Amino acid sequence: MSFNVEIEVKRDFEALCSFDKVFGILSNVPVSVSHFPNVEKLIDMGEGIFKWEMQRLGTDKYNIQTVYACKYTNNKEEGWVKWDPVPNTGNAVLRGEWKIKESGDKTKISFFTNLELTIPLSSMIKIIVTPIVKQGFNAIIDTYINNLQKTFNG
Repeated sequence: MSFNVEIEVKRDFEALCSFDKVFGILSNVPVSVSHFPNVEKLIDMGEGIFKWEMQRLGTDKYNIQTVYACKYTNNKEEGWVKWDPVPNTGNAVLRGEWKIKESGDKTKISFFTNLELTIPLSSMIKIIVTPIVKQGFNAIIDTYINNLQKTFNG
């Protein structure tokens, strides 16, 4: 028995560097992912497709490893990087995008992602687990963005 948790995250922030630097980092999946916490393995499957295997979270008895794959595309002229789910890969479906816009000597950045995660536990504990998963995912995204900002602004 299992249940799904859906999480949507939006963040807007500025970088004290050029559009080219921001786009160069965010459009290079391995470089961008190097800023993401708790990644156990990133597998390049070719043609812009990457499989993510996250570190296991939980206790010895109850834990989960999130696994998913996305196809990444980008358009520098329009200022975006997008990721779309690859079907039937792992226990999560993830999609989202970066929007990047030059603003004087700064760069405005918008982040959006939507995660649907299948939790392999009884649906009886969904009410307890869902807020914990949502809080944890938001914290991971905040750490990711903070790590990117250090690179952008450093």
